[in-house]
Amino acid sequence: MSKREVAHKIEELQTKAKMTNSLQGALYISIFCQEIEEKSDFEWAFTLLGIMTNELAEELKELAECIFKDYKKKKT
Repeated sequence: MSKREVAHKIEELQTKAKMTNSLQGALYISIFCQEIEEKSDFEWAFTLLGIMTNELAEELKELAECIFKDYKKKKT
């Protein structure tokens, strides 16, 4: 993986992290700063948040593994 590809992947993951953080903030405000809607109405939003954070973690793991693999190749 070239440095350019790594940089683009990191930029993509940063954007996903910002979107996930924004979703978490919106959910918090929607749920805990209001008294109208039932808390259970937000179940799917939390499901989506869980999926997004899991995907982000997996992509970061894959990126790190790829970088270390490339590093080991260059080192030997």
